[in-house]
Order: sequence, then C-alpha cells, then structure tokens
Amino acid sequence: MSVGETAEAAAGELRASFYSAEFFDSPYGTYDVLRSGDPVHWSGELDRWVLTRYEDVVRVLRGPEFTTRPKHRGMFRNALNYIDGQDHARIRKLINPYFTLEASKRMRDRLVKATDELLEQAMAAPAIDFVADFANPVSIRVVTELLSMPAEDGPLLLRWTEEAMTAEGLASTPEAKLRSLETVQAMTRYVREFLDGFPSGSREGHIVSDLIRAQKKRLLSEDELATTVTLLIIASLETTPSLLSSGLLVLLKNPAERDKLAGDPSLVRNALEEILRYEPPLQFINRIAREDMEIHGRKIRAGQSLLGFVGAANRDPAEFPDPHVFQIERPNAIRHVSFGGGGHHCTGAALARQVGGMVFERLLPHLPRIRSTRQEEDWQREAVMLRKLQSLPVEIAPAG
Repeated sequence: MSVGETAEAAAGELRASFYSAEFFDSPYGTYDVLRSGDPVHWSGELDRWVLTRYEDVVRVLRGPEFTTRPKHRGMFRNALNYIDGQDHARIRKLINPYFTLEASKRMRDRLVKATDELLEQAMAAPAIDFVADFANPVSIRVVTELLSMPAEDGPLLLRWTEEAMTAEGLASTPEAKLRSLETVQAMTRYVREFLDGFPSGSREGHIVSDLIRAQKKRLLSEDELATTVTLLIIASLETTPSLLSSGLLVLLKNPAERDKLAGDPSLVRNALEEILRYEPPLQFINRIAREDMEIHGRKIRAGQSLLGFVGAANRDPAEFPDPHVFQIERPNAIRHVSFGGGGHHCTGAALARQVGGMVFERLLPHLPRIRSTRQEEDWQREAVMLRKLQSLPVEIAPAG
C-alpha cells in the first residue's frame, strides 16, 4: 500500500473517531497515526482541516496568511480570539498590563494564603476528589480575586464556563450545543449586571475599573467590555483546573518523576512546562485561511478552517524526542504550543505559569502522601477541544 493509500485508509478509519470514547480518553494514538500518514487531514466530521505536525501547527498559529476571524463568529463576536488587526491590538493593549510577569507575581502572592488554606483542608481528609475539592476552588479564587467578583458566585461561574466551552470546543451533540448557547446568554447577562453595579470610585490599576473607564472614553464598546470580561472568566476557569488536575495525575502516574520533583523544588518551573506540553488543557486552536494555499500537497481554500492540534504538536517526535515520556527535566519543554503563538499568544500565560507554579510548590511536601484510587481516568467526553478531568479521586495518607 502506498503512502497516499495509507493516508486515505487512516483518514477513513479516523473520520468517526474524534467523538469516540477512545479518543476522549486518550487522543494521542490518533494524533500519531495522522501525523505520520495524513498530517494535513480533512475531517468531514469536524468540517475542518486537522494539522498534527509541530512545524505546521506553528506556521498556522503565527503565519500572516491565517486569521482568527471566521465568517460567522458565533457566541463571542467581539472576543480577542476572534478578531485581528487594529481591533485586536486596541483591546489587547488595554488588558496586557494586568498580565505582565510583575503583575502576575503580585497576583500569585495574593493567592498564597488562600491556596494554603484550601490545601490544608484537603490534605486533612482521608480521601478527596482533587478536582472538586481543590483544583476548582483554587481556580475560582483566581478569577474572583482578579476581577473582584463575589466569591459565592464562583461555583455558578465555573458551571457556566464548562457549559459555554462545550460548543466552542466542537460539542459532540446538538443538545450540548444548545445548552452551551443558552449558558452564554445567561453568563453575558450576569457580566453586564456585574459591570453596571461595579463601584464607580474603584481604584486605578484594577482591571475591571480601568476597562470601565476605557469604555467611557470610547476606547472600547459596551459589547467589547462585556465580552472581554466574560472571556477573562472563561479563560481562568477552563484552563486552571485542567492544568492542576492533569498535572497531579501525570505525576501520580510517573512516580520516579514525582519523587524527583518532591526532592528538588527548583524543578517546578520546568515541570510545569512539561505538564503543559504533555497534557495541554486545550487540544486545538482554530485558524482560517485568508487565501488559497497548499500544505504538504493538500489544497486549502480561502475561508476554510484549520485546527492546529497543539496536543499533537506537543508530542511530535521531530520536535520532542520520546514525546510520550513525561520528563520534568526535558530541556525544550517550554517550546510547547499550549499557549498558542504569534499575535494571539495567550494573554494570561504569565499568570497561568505563576499560579500553576505556586500551587505545585505548595503541593510538593504532600505529593508522597497522595495516591489515586481509580484505575479508569474520568476525562470529559463532550467537546473535542477540551482535555479535562471531570474528577480525580485520591487518598491522602496520614502525615508523618
């Protein structure tokens, strides 16, 4: 069988697999087959091109011949991830100061006490669900601290975020898509009411206060203001729980690396990058071709969508030797594309690194006491984009 025939056979087998339980539980075998046999794969099921090689994903993320602005922008038409050019630069300029390294360090310091309190409660119990009892509450504290939102609204915001991301992440059922759209409408109403009631005399240097002032100066519209705040909520509550829970799971499955990390806290920074490479919370990033082009012999038409599968790129052996091996000292782990690339590189990357690093630093002394109690991993199965544990039951051995 020729390479072309092999690619077509692989494509035929994989057309119905993106929504299978097997794919949701472990997509990496599918990525390997596509990367080696059909790296620019047309998925009729997803109605998009699927790219799985590192070099191609980087090209799509950074290249000027691709845009983030689809013809139909769906739920978040003024979102940063759906706009380009001057509009993107204008809004990004307004929020960038709150996500610099220094600003992220200040945010991290504000969260240390809350993290220690939540960790103390969790580690005092004989058994917990790490997702529900720790990763989610920590993530809620991040967003409510960042935006000065009522802490008691955190669980509702988390539920809305999970439902909203289902449709954005290529939901598996029409019912899930409808539920997601209804959720976004409710979330948008909440955010608008929150902004309307935000104290007018709030201090300068606070992200919400400054965005409201910018809107009054007509530096952004009311819709852009509401959408930006909504996206900040979703970005915080979707990725942080995934990063923390997936990170713990990977460490538990690799006890030698876990023990190495527990014995040397200086490795936390690189370990976090390796977690992001190995299990990225978002599995793909969407781009649209501005013009007709050809990639590896495949003719891409202007207006067609291309999914750069970062989960596949991060395990490309051409970039990462032994890609399916988790190595906290991997020298090039930071070259992962989990935060995207180019002008749309994740605004909150510095904050995610600071918060994630801080949490794992606080978790280190407890790692040897934690043991997973379930053989089957509980990954979500509703949206192709998301790589997220719904639960992670663990036992906590007594201290000492």
